[in-house]
Amino acid sequence: MKQILPVLFLFILFGLPKTSLATISFTIDNPVREGDYFILDATLSGISSASAFVQGVFTHTSSPSYFGFTWGQKEDWVSYQSSTTKDFITQNFPILLKDTLQKIWVRPDFESSAFKGSGDYFLKLRRYTGSGDSSAGDSNVLTIYLLAPTPIPTETPTSTPTPTAEPTLTLNPTKTPTPTPIKTLAPTVAKTPTPGNSPTIKITSTKPSLASASGTIAGEILGESTSAALFVPLENGREASAGAEIQTEHQIIFKYTFVFGSILTAISGGWLYFRHRRD
Repeated sequence: MKQILPVLFLFILFGLPKTSLATISFTIDNPVREGDYFILDATLSGISSASAFVQGVFTHTSSPSYFGFTWGQKEDWVSYQSSTTKDFITQNFPILLKDTLQKIWVRPDFESSAFKGSGDYFLKLRRYTGSGDSSAGDSNVLTIYLLAPTPIPTETPTSTPTPTAEPTLTLNPTKTPTPTPIKTLAPTVAKTPTPGNSPTIKITSTKPSLASASGTIAGEILGESTSAALFVPLENGREASAGAEIQTEHQIIFKYTFVFGSILTAISGGWLYFRHRRD
């Protein structure tokens, strides 16, 4: 019997797998609060695989019930579930690599029945190998103080007072005024004034006209002065200038005298021209 014990001890020492003798280190540290969630530093070593799946959980110091959320692979918060499946774990829980410092995000679920109000709570990570739905071990535990969010007061709507009905005033419709017909005025026909009733407007000009200038020349040629104009009243109430009539007669005499003289001059000139050629 004494010879069998040393052999059995050697078999146990060298016969068991080396993984069973390895020490697994699973730690979390340095929790940083960011709003309503925490960021943890997590490390895992001593496991046979290259990685593991983890889930964060909170528990009250006086209650073992778990609750909380973990930021998962699908970039969404994964709620704690008391029972889950292998596929759900491998597809949703965050992956923690072996011998690597990683950041894990966790958030308490303030609407869970396991939350007991403001106070101290325990926080840890649970490890899953991915080969089953049960936990393979937990990390160390941190004590976290959770502050219950302040509820937003709900305003109770006050009863709206019923307005007092005001009497409706009935306004008498105003009478439509009857339009007064507009009298059409007969167009006034402008009467043409008769020569005997309207006086002649006399316009004097400092610039002598051609007629007066020619009359003056004619008067001077004939030796008669026509510078003075005498206005003689006529029967129809008009006035005429005697000097103007004399100027007109002189202009006619001067015109015919000039024409007659021009003819005589042309005939005399022609006669003298032919006579000179004949000689």
